[in-house]
Amino acid sequence: MRIAHVTDCYLPRLGGIELQVHDLASRQAAHHDVTVFTITQGAARAAENAQAAQNETLSATSREPTRVVSVGAGRRTLRARGSARTPAGQGLLRRAALLGSARPGAGRPEETGLNGERIDFKADVKSQEKIRYLRARYGPSWVGADDFDVVHVHASSFSPLAFLVARSAALRGVPTVATVHSMWAKASPLFDAADLLCGWGDWPVAWSAVSSAAADPLRNIVGRRGVVTVLANGVDPSQWDIDPEPPAPNQLRIVSVSRLTPRKRVVQLVHLLRKARKKIPSSIQMHVEILGDGPQMGEIRSYLEVNAMTGWVHLRGRVTRAEIRETFARSDLFVAPASLESFGIAALEARTAGLPIVARTRTGVADFVTHGVEGWLVGSDAAMAETIASLARSPELLARVAVHNRLYPASVDWRSVERSCEDLYHRAAGIHGRRIDTVFPSAAVAQATLAHVTVPRSAAPGRVTLLKVPPRQGVSDT
Repeated sequence: MRIAHVTDCYLPRLGGIELQVHDLASRQAAHHDVTVFTITQGAARAAENAQAAQNETLSATSREPTRVVSVGAGRRTLRARGSARTPAGQGLLRRAALLGSARPGAGRPEETGLNGERIDFKADVKSQEKIRYLRARYGPSWVGADDFDVVHVHASSFSPLAFLVARSAALRGVPTVATVHSMWAKASPLFDAADLLCGWGDWPVAWSAVSSAAADPLRNIVGRRGVVTVLANGVDPSQWDIDPEPPAPNQLRIVSVSRLTPRKRVVQLVHLLRKARKKIPSSIQMHVEILGDGPQMGEIRSYLEVNAMTGWVHLRGRVTRAEIRETFARSDLFVAPASLESFGIAALEARTAGLPIVARTRTGVADFVTHGVEGWLVGSDAAMAETIASLARSPELLARVAVHNRLYPASVDWRSVERSCEDLYHRAAGIHGRRIDTVFPSAAVAQATLAHVTVPRSAAPGRVTLLKVPPRQGVSDT
């Protein structure tokens, strides 16, 4: 099967959607012919560099490498529709194949852009992370120039490439799947208005979202016109099977993994950590590691310096997955402060590694963390600070939850995600009266991969207690 993944953002940017699309495409390439289309500046040349830097070699075990095409980044000879396909393995285009298979230091250091501009792939990483939104207008013609069996678009709150390609492919009769990777939240009225103007909810598309929280706004708009499936992000449990270091006496070791952007609320995290520190006896030490980079790095560093927090809160910057695993092994607790977290792949990886989780209610984390079982879900920053302070005084509670998480890992693995993905492909093909060949047998109804951990909406966040806390050491539920 020939699959086109379309995403505005991709490697070398590091985030949930970038890594999930990369890992999904790489896994699928073991059985299918897969191409990724993106408008991220340096994706085609830098994606494999970032992959090597993370010590991830999933594509190396695939039948053929995933091809990465930077839409609008250079001339492209469009193959006429209906002409013979290129043999599997040769790729969509020779140029795209060369870009996608480039090794660090190999190939030309520069590429010619659509308007003749020179793109320097030796430039710093931040310039390569830029998303060239104006190039989105070329997406439909670039993706439509080849005959794909399925087009799978990945959308966030602002994804012009994904929506333009979804409309074009679906109206041409190509089986199309759209997966929403973000919480629309305040943007929902804009999407609702756009639906009234252009009727995107009527497009013949198989809709999906990465969590129940992300699916709800989409369901409110699509309504009875289509089914919205939860297509969870995936993890490889074997990659997060770590040997934890013994807890340090009288010390709470916290880790958080996130891009340093306003949406992820890492600035609010350091503020609430300061409040939590004031609630903890001086005999108990706090050690915090924040892994990730982003535009708010300078603001966060300044706050730590001004408030004399640099001795116990450490900004690690951009790290590899191997370094994340090492940090998880020496940590006691994972904290996710974002209130608009559509899934929380870093939290799932931490939970798979055995770490207890503290996160916000009404986010995607609630799909794999039940309050009081795998961690704690709180409704405010004040409650998060109080919870962290309470846990610092309750090391035995943290230890019990950690044991539980290691004994009962979340049943979200790549095989289940791939199966659910192919169920969606069958549904998308059925919308157009087509049949497609897939690896896994088609299910009658596409199933969400996290149904077994659905949190009842009637349950009051913060009041579900499986692991009892001593009264004087209780975790805040306000």
